[in-house]
Amino acid sequence: MRRLVIAVVVLALALSSGVTLGAEEQPSASGAFRPAGSLGEARRHHTATLLPDGRVLVVGGAPGRPFDLTSAEVWDPATESFGPAGVLAEPRWEHTATLLPDGRVLIVGGFGTERAGDTLQAEVWDPATESFGPAGALAEGRFYHTATLLPDGRVLVVGGA
Repeated sequence: MRRLVIAVVVLALALSSGVTLGAEEQPSASGAFRPAGSLGEARRHHTATLLPDGRVLVVGGAPGRPFDLTSAEVWDPATESFGPAGVLAEPRWEHTATLLPDGRVLIVGGFGTERAGDTLQAEVWDPATESFGPAGALAEGRFYHTATLLPDGRVLVVGGA
């Protein structure tokens, strides 16, 4: 009986305030997944980096053979959709993507055209232009490595194969 009274009071308050309780406004179940749009290209072994503005940058990867994916996409939570975000200078997968303090993203290493060592050139993605540019070169090609942002803004690249 008490639950019925509470439900009637909540409904009366909702109706008197002009609020509707449509299905799309109901909170989703805790831990539930829901569709969030579709990538423009299928990819695996890519990176996904949360940007300061809440968007997610998805870079490179391998759609299958040949491993030649150079595209990047940005997922926007406001529109729940993906859009193009530039093109890498060279294909890469199993690379790292490190968010820099200024909001740019450093892309390092990985496989390129099916071999490690092809991707010596690092690239940086700029959110202002949504494009990639050169960012120096590695001494040795690597994949399965780590790239850690240091307190002074430098990025330490360690290990890998």
